[in-house]
Amino acid sequence: MLAFGDIEVDKSWGDRQPPDTEEQRKAKVLLKITLEDRAKANEERQKKNATGLYKPPTEEEEAKYQAELVEENLRIQNLQKIVKPKPPIKLMLHETSIHDLLLALDRSAEYDRILSSLGLINFDNWANEDKVLKKLGRPYV
Repeated sequence: MLAFGDIEVDKSWGDRQPPDTEEQRKAKVLLKITLEDRAKANEERQKKNATGLYKPPTEEEEAKYQAELVEENLRIQNLQKIVKPKPPIKLMLHETSIHDLLLALDRSAEYDRILSSLGLINFDNWANEDKVLKKLGRPYV
């Protein structure tokens, strides 16, 4: 932004969270679906038990259900490990003050107006910007 003034930038190190990988995004969706399905199945099971019309499962069916539950718990644990966010990483940050940024934006707006008045850019609808500037008490002159 050399045209709009010299903006001072302080370089410093900061911690930032790395973005999720494709594998993490897929695991989040699978984990959400699995947990929702489990909640629905438990709700249905409780409703059937509450009605009294539910035929209790046989020992084989109950053993099969418990084995599936254990397998599902392992799958959920694996998905939770994948979904777990990675530790923050150190990055070089280029920070500026908000004052310098706002000053540069003001200069940029003036530059656009000048280019428009000279006919170098085509834009005739400054009405919205004029309304905002008037509300701010800084009308464009």
